[in-house]
Amino acid sequence: MVALARAFGSLVIVCSVIELDEGIGATETRLAEGIVSSEALDRAAEELRAQGVEHVRTLVVQGLPGRAVADTARTEDVQLIVVTTRARGGVARAFAGSVSDEVSRSTPGIPVFVVHPNADNE
Repeated sequence: MVALARAFGSLVIVCSVIELDEGIGATETRLAEGIVSSEALDRAAEELRAQGVEHVRTLVVQGLPGRAVADTARTEDVQLIVVTTRARGGVARAFAGSVSDEVSRSTPGIPVFVVHPNADNE
């Protein structure tokens, strides 16, 4: 992923979703008021810059995670979505669902690249 961003001079948006309960205004995705970034987002952005990615922006939104990522991808006109997985399986996945599955179903025409959090993403 990093090599692609460097090669094409791509803007990388590092996005975090503040999850809202479905019944409490979670029907739409919106910017998280008063929250510009977080320590984790800043670290991720700095790591990307240290690896040669010149254009990095952080974004914090509120909503349901899968829907928020998909909405943000459409709003920002992204060409590739990279999401991490918790690698839940079996009953946990059936019960809670998978954000990466929802994102991939909700964003036809936008490739979704799923990585494990500890994977070497070079």
